[in-house]
Amino acid sequence: MILQIKHTLFCIILITVAVACKNRQEIDIIYDKVESLMNEYPDSAYNILCGLDSTVIKNEAYQMRHTLLSVCAKNKLYIEMPSDKDFLKVVEYYNAVGNNNEKMLAHYLLGCIYRDANEAPAALACYNEAVAFADTTNTECDFSTLFRIYGQIALIYNKQYMPEEEIAALQKSSKYALECGDTFSYVKGIELMVVPYYQIGNTDKVFEITDSCYNLYKKFGMPQAAASVYSEAIFVYIKKKQYSKADSLMKIFENQSGLFDKDGNIEAGREDYYYDKGLYLLGVNKYNDAELYFRKLLLSNRQLLAFDGLLKTYCKTRNVDSLTKYAILWENKANETIQKQQSEAIIQARSLYNYNRLKNIAIDEAAEAKEVRYLMLLIATFSILIILTILIWYRKKNNERKRRLGVLQNNFFNTSKDLQKAKEELRVINSVNDKRLNELQAKKQTEIEELTQQVKLLEAEFDKLQDKEQNAALMESDIVLKFKNNTIPQPKPKHDSLFITDEDWNELYEQIRLCLPTFYNFILSNQELTPQEYKVCLLTRLNFTNKEIAVILGTGTQNIPNAKKRANFKLFNENTASTLQENLCCITPKHNT
Repeated sequence: MILQIKHTLFCIILITVAVACKNRQEIDIIYDKVESLMNEYPDSAYNILCGLDSTVIKNEAYQMRHTLLSVCAKNKLYIEMPSDKDFLKVVEYYNAVGNNNEKMLAHYLLGCIYRDANEAPAALACYNEAVAFADTTNTECDFSTLFRIYGQIALIYNKQYMPEEEIAALQKSSKYALECGDTFSYVKGIELMVVPYYQIGNTDKVFEITDSCYNLYKKFGMPQAAASVYSEAIFVYIKKKQYSKADSLMKIFENQSGLFDKDGNIEAGREDYYYDKGLYLLGVNKYNDAELYFRKLLLSNRQLLAFDGLLKTYCKTRNVDSLTKYAILWENKANETIQKQQSEAIIQARSLYNYNRLKNIAIDEAAEAKEVRYLMLLIATFSILIILTILIWYRKKNNERKRRLGVLQNNFFNTSKDLQKAKEELRVINSVNDKRLNELQAKKQTEIEELTQQVKLLEAEFDKLQDKEQNAALMESDIVLKFKNNTIPQPKPKHDSLFITDEDWNELYEQIRLCLPTFYNFILSNQELTPQEYKVCLLTRLNFTNKEIAVILGTGTQNIPNAKKRANFKLFNENTASTLQENLCCITPKHNT
């Protein structure tokens, strides 16, 4: 409190000096002090800048520095910033005479202006230009600005659903925050990686980062921040049905984070936690308590999550009337959310075209040619319409292709099964020496001939498909999807359908024979492959990873590259595992001759 009073008195004195200052040395001192206050006390810095006498900042250098620092303060205080057109003059000035730190700051603030104008591509371009000026080997490098730039880059990638790029940006943001001694931002940057790692399916990394951040916050004397890191880990444990682990983290989160009031209500903006809590209570069969938390979401305007939670609750309790009601509400809200996302996507697409406006500012200022802007807007509009039309057409065509392939696959496998069944029945009939069965035998023989003809016709239909369509039919088939699902870790399977059986393997062989006959015949003709190597080749051709193949075959991941290497040598005379998939995908009819 005393420190705050001293700081306030100092700022009042400084503002008074700023109003009265006349010479350059005094102005330089003021600006230097403003820069020192900017990160911790941006409001004080802004007030000092506003108090400067405009008659003493007519010099261009002071004007540019004043504008740069003012925009920097506005950015921190969420005050409306100037237009990009006005601030470009500052950027051009510092590009010509500024040092690396000033150039970096100018381009970063220009990016923030584009960010506020919802022009993400232009903002990202400015941020990348800004970091290009950073000389991280120089002790004078402004790491404080640098880590904030990477934080903004990460935010753009987050909104664009690009988790891997977001992680890379956050790693750099965290690294440079530590360089400038900002331990909170250092740990926060690591903590923010939790969501993108979850988006790419790396739950092990989620738990690792969460535990690391908890220990780091504790180490740096921030116990409440430490307890608050567990929200995402709680959700993952609940999704994995590991309720005891989720419960222990929830107790830490609720009791030590400081985010809850005495009545157990979480602070505004974090109400999504009620959904996690509700899912946990559903998992431990406390349906009434779960319903209360889902209804809390309604009060917090989290309708989609609330409807989803209530729908799950009434499924458990088998309340048909409520189930019907919330199924309709959830569907309507989901459609509304999708429409909103589509609208945002169109806005983002439009911003891509607006980015070209940056390249034409000089032309617009010199010629004042409004026709150019109108023409570009017209082109952008028509381009968006054309792109949307192409996307709709392609989606329709793709859905029709999938439907046709699905029908063709079902017909083929049903007919094949009927044929095998008829052959088996005929074998049983032939094994019985009874003249009375001659008529049935002839009838069954006729049925087999008809089914055989149908199978040949269906195979001919598959032959007419292009290679891409055949490959798509294979990758989208039920049996390949079953193999894929079998690679997903399951806590405790409730039935045997999660395991791969010999019948499943036979069905996969038949599917590959139908869709990739050249590949199938080539692999089958090689007598040197062991059964394991044969299966490894098939799964490699289907784009399964080493880890997934190991799960399916029930062996160690380290054994798969060795099997690939042996198979690659036997098939293609190449003593390496790395080129096996490429070689398998390039098999043509000449390999079978």
